[in-house]
Amino acid sequence: LYQLVPVALQLIFLLSPIFYQKKTLGAMQWAADFNPFYRVLSPVRHTLMTGEVVWSQNVLILLFNVLGVWFAIWLINRERPNLPFLI
Repeated sequence: LYQLVPVALQLIFLLSPIFYQKKTLGAMQWAADFNPFYRVLSPVRHTLMTGEVVWSQNVLILLFNVLGVWFAIWLINRERPNLPFLI
């Protein structure tokens, strides 16, 4: 399992729209749809390149990020007594 993590992270990075658009993936366009980073980075990339802000997408992404941070903080606080034993 630990050997697959670097491979998976590299695939996620290469399939994310940081350096190129989804249409340049050719036959592998379907893979970008399953990439969670694509959903987050695509509207940000579009805003940076065109200057057009799609408020509905950006507010939704911000909401999910705030909920994710809140959940992570809640989970860490809940597991705080057990953290030394997990390391």
